[in-house]
Amino acid sequence: IIGSSDPLFPGIAPGVNFIVFDVFDDDTKEDDGGTRDWFFDPVLEWVVENAEKYNIVAVNMSLGGPDRLTGKAFTKAQYKSIYESLENVGVAVVVASGNSFWSNNDLTKSFDSFQGIMSPAIYSDSFSVGAVWADYNNIRSYESGSPGKIWSDTNRHPTLLDIFAPGANIDSAKDGTTGAISESGTSMAAPIISGVVVLAQEIADTYLGRRLGVDELKNLIKN
Repeated sequence: IIGSSDPLFPGIAPGVNFIVFDVFDDDTKEDDGGTRDWFFDPVLEWVVENAEKYNIVAVNMSLGGPDRLTGKAFTKAQYKSIYESLENVGVAVVVASGNSFWSNNDLTKSFDSFQGIMSPAIYSDSFSVGAVWADYNNIRSYESGSPGKIWSDTNRHPTLLDIFAPGANIDSAKDGTTGAISESGTSMAAPIISGVVVLAQEIADTYLGRRLGVDELKNLIKN
């Protein structure tokens, strides 16, 4: 989604370079291969230290939890410090907001819609991304959408979510094989914004002779 150079399935920023980190623990049985802050915080600290060396402009994080937060529980200074440091070195941290707005998909019961987004998307220094439909498709018997409409599962909040991006019916790489598969979720929307960050910084370098600050990027993309 970010950097494919395939002519049939191009990414947002074809040819961009990647540094890829695995922050999921395959041996954590209770998490079914989950992650924790202390798994990926060292990676973010590495990015802070190496942003200039490797020309890093964005971190894409398609992970999060618990399901729906409103901000009150996340004030720990040690976590906030990492994200502030990333912003200070000009790295935009783009994070999927989560896919649990509807916590109950059993049509025999009432839906439980509740506004809130996951951590680390909830941090003020990250760029939280929700999903809208990219194209019409009836993926479930009870759900269909049209371009630009909010995808029903996406976590959202009137002040904590930064932006929506196409995330429903996005072509992405198949796991462990060749070709593409259409997927939906905020994990499809976040990399679209990460690709836009790459393009914006390339344009700024070319025409302004400098990089945009993270706040400038947020304002530009939101506007």
